[in-house]
Amino acid sequence: MNLEQLDRHLAEQIESRRPYDGIAAMAKHATARQSVWWGCSCGWFLWRPIPAAADDASLGIVSRWVFEGDDEYRRLAATRAELPEAGCCKWLLKAVVNSGGRLEIPDRPAAQPTPDIAGKLVEGFLHQLLAKAPPVKRMETAQTFVAIARQTLAEPLPTFPANASGPASASPSAPANVAAAGPMTPIPTEA
Repeated sequence: MNLEQLDRHLAEQIESRRPYDGIAAMAKHATARQSVWWGCSCGWFLWRPIPAAADDASLGIVSRWVFEGDDEYRRLAATRAELPEAGCCKWLLKAVVNSGGRLEIPDRPAAQPTPDIAGKLVEGFLHQLLAKAPPVKRMETAQTFVAIARQTLAEPLPTFPANASGPASASPSAPANVAAAGPMTPIPTEA
């Protein structure tokens, strides 16, 4: 399924009120970077205006990997995913680690192959977020997650501007990252 077909499929899932099918399709067919950015955007949407400090730190590592694709952020994500304060962001962090390609991680025996299972891990992260939502809001929240998926496909993925000094200068919180990357506002759903 190419990205145009995926976008049409997601629109159909929103229209037919089957967001869980849309979430599964996005997880299966989007690239690792698209999936991870989608997960970050959904986390920021749910935890707005600013996530708890532990979640903000995890989302910061993850979003910086989207900006640069640097293996150093994959290593940071691997370390952070093992900490108890990673919470449900553990799945998003593991998506970065397992975004494809070999990865040297200090204090581990050898470079381990990392299959591209990022989409499935992001899907797990989103289901964790949905499980924490009030039951009467889960369908609406899932619909919003699919709408955010469509935005992720429609807009270019974020990168640091040429004049930025790099990821260390960026705040891990959503407003600074989104400002650096361009607008990424969720599509509101009807109440």
